[in-house]
Amino acid sequence: MIGIRFERLFRASVYLMLVFASIALSIDSNGDNPIAMAYPLVTIFISIIAFLKVDRGDVAGLTRRLGSLLAILSIPLVIAEVRIGWRMLESDLLVLALGHWLLYLCWIKMMMPKSVEDDWFLFLLGLVMVLTSAVISQSDVVGQLIFIWAIISLGSLTLFHLEREAARSNHPELGANLPASARIKTRDQPYPRIFDRPFLISGIRVVATTLVMSVLVFLIMPRGDIMRASRNSGGASRHLTGFDEEVKLGQLGEILENNAVVLTVEFFDFEGLKTMPQEETYWRGVTMARYDNGQWRRQDSSLGSLPARPDLKNTIRQRIRQEPSDSTVVFGLRPVLKADSLMRLRSGIMFNNTDGTMFRRSYSNTYEYQIYSSKKSTDTQPSEILPNLKQSNQLLAMTPNLRTELQSLTGPIVSAISKTDTEARARALENHFFNPSLYAYTLEQTRIDNQIDPVLDFLKNRKEGHCEYFASALALMLRAEGIPSRLVNGFKGGDWNSLGQVMYVREKYAHAWVEALVSSGPDQIPRWITLDPTPANQRAESVAQVGMFNYFRQATDFVRYIWVFYIIGFDSERQYRLIYEPVIALFQEAKTGLFIIVEGIRELLNGTRRLSDLVRFFSARGFIGGLMLAVSAIVILQIARRIFRQFLYRMAEKRRAQTLVTPGIAIYQRLEALLGELDLRRSKNETPREFADRVGRILYERFVETGLEGIPDLVVDAFYKIRFGGLAIDAQQLALMDDQLNTLELQIRKRPGS
Repeated sequence: MIGIRFERLFRASVYLMLVFASIALSIDSNGDNPIAMAYPLVTIFISIIAFLKVDRGDVAGLTRRLGSLLAILSIPLVIAEVRIGWRMLESDLLVLALGHWLLYLCWIKMMMPKSVEDDWFLFLLGLVMVLTSAVISQSDVVGQLIFIWAIISLGSLTLFHLEREAARSNHPELGANLPASARIKTRDQPYPRIFDRPFLISGIRVVATTLVMSVLVFLIMPRGDIMRASRNSGGASRHLTGFDEEVKLGQLGEILENNAVVLTVEFFDFEGLKTMPQEETYWRGVTMARYDNGQWRRQDSSLGSLPARPDLKNTIRQRIRQEPSDSTVVFGLRPVLKADSLMRLRSGIMFNNTDGTMFRRSYSNTYEYQIYSSKKSTDTQPSEILPNLKQSNQLLAMTPNLRTELQSLTGPIVSAISKTDTEARARALENHFFNPSLYAYTLEQTRIDNQIDPVLDFLKNRKEGHCEYFASALALMLRAEGIPSRLVNGFKGGDWNSLGQVMYVREKYAHAWVEALVSSGPDQIPRWITLDPTPANQRAESVAQVGMFNYFRQATDFVRYIWVFYIIGFDSERQYRLIYEPVIALFQEAKTGLFIIVEGIRELLNGTRRLSDLVRFFSARGFIGGLMLAVSAIVILQIARRIFRQFLYRMAEKRRAQTLVTPGIAIYQRLEALLGELDLRRSKNETPREFADRVGRILYERFVETGLEGIPDLVVDAFYKIRFGGLAIDAQQLALMDDQLNTLELQIRKRPGS
């Protein structure tokens, strides 16, 4: 039962791990490869066949020679996939094709009899497939699949560790070379239950070892900038609807039901400490100025620049990771005082001084940058120029008929307010939409009267819609009253993750609002103010309904934050800043401190300095650095000595084994040769005892009721006595083993195809 419980459960967990790795590789690849989702189905089918037939010995499986041949033949499939992708889909599928090649290798290895070395190979293939899927896509679904894969992988490694430890203990039942009816549960079983104390302890050891080794290799491994510049590193760049040169009214609603992440934002105060925003965040994107029958067009632009030396004391800094898209818009909180790209060898952020928007060169990869914004969102945007006559006409333009219709609606609302106080009139029109008895928020898009302007249809007939209808209605009503206005498309709010102290701005937070050019009197300088006529509570309820697993959002978002910023985004700059720079500084200080101490001791011995002077120049950090340097040197020396001793010991053992080939050892070598004809070979990671346990199960399945399954254990016992115990085997026992090997050889020769 132990053999079934652990070995079979381990095998099932390995296949389940590979299934999830294949799903993660294919889940977001349908746009590049139409049959991508067929790969997980094939993986499931092969897993079932391998689990039920190959691993139990009912089917011989692929030989190593045939497996190697199939691996070579799979290379043309990869080349064909890349070439077809270039010709038909116009997409660079090199990364995806390489991921599929790894999957082909998994399929081949799954259909072969497996040794310990093969299991490690499957683990490695699964890991590389998951890393490939992370490069192809960084969506929430892929992140959740990778998280599940990691849990299953750690469980598989724990079972693997338990099985190998149990096999090394030479327990009488662990060979699993008895008929099923003879496998009885006894009190001396090492693991009577699966999820018991040994499992827990082994799981902790596996997790700790895996994490420590992975973190060390990950942090120390040198990095270059080539990954940052790789084409389509974040998957196929998606289109952000609503941020084009032209936007049709209602088009923004297409992304309001999408839960995909657009921005990942960290907030910092002036001292560089993480903080959280104190008010609702408006991630300003693009402005729309020209309107014509439900169609908005972008405002004319001119290239400007932000202040060269802004005062950053009263600012909030945002470090933003913008997911791949075909839009060049750069989002940030207004007013922006400074904007810097964090990408090497990439152009910086450009500023449009006509409407205060920011943009970058066409770059479809993940884009990282930082924005310094004033804490007072009502401050004027620096470097933004007031509109000239032509631009003001654009910000007031509409058809005469629409203006007349709208004035009949706006007149009663602002009649009691002075015409010179345009700010008060604008806010009165904004408040008009907050009346729940008049207007309602909905994502449904319908028209009642197709003969009139869609904004007028919204105001007079429907009186319900999403943010784009509310903002468009307010912008045109302001224009009807002679107040220049523009529509702004961006994002409002986001999901705040308290674990990572980070905000996720998803597509469902897409929002439209209005900016109006107003003044409080005839002698006041006009300024832009933000107006948001959309009912906030109704919009928040609608946003909350988009997406699944909201109860686990904090945990999954935190995992995604670690993955995006400190794994995928851990580039050479961040590595140098976090790892190399502190170490170099510490050793520099250690060098200086040790030099001071040595000089002080020399002067003390010469009588030119007193002991109190030496203590005053003592550097605590320098002493710690020197101590660390000395300890590191000692550890490295000890490791080198141990490796050298093991090398000498193995060389001596190899020479001894070559010169002392006794009859018992010769019989063991004959056993390995015979099993090699069945394509059963001991890997370098297997002990002879583990090899005997594994092949004993296979021999029992292949040669039913012949008693051959006990031969490997018998020969290995004799081998251990001779090799490690220094004991002699009598001639009668040697003859018995020789006869059994003759029987095994006869059965092998009788097998079809042998």
